[in-house]
Amino acid sequence: MWQDQLKIKSLFGFRQKLVHRFQAFNKSLKDKQNKYLVCPECAQIIRVPRNKGRIEVRCPSCRKSFDAKS
Repeated sequence: MWQDQLKIKSLFGFRQKLVHRFQAFNKSLKDKQNKYLVCPECAQIIRVPRNKGRIEVRCPSCRKSFDAKS
């Protein structure tokens, strides 16, 4: 029983990350000054300025740091 609940939670987490990636992509197309990234840990959408090269991004929600190209 708990395995089924864990499987459902992991599927929901995967679905949430996928949906947030599409939302971030759509926002990036509309906004020419900012780029929208998705945190690999918690799937939070993060806005960063464009044309800054490689930057280190820290998620405001989970405090995870990751490198990204802006």
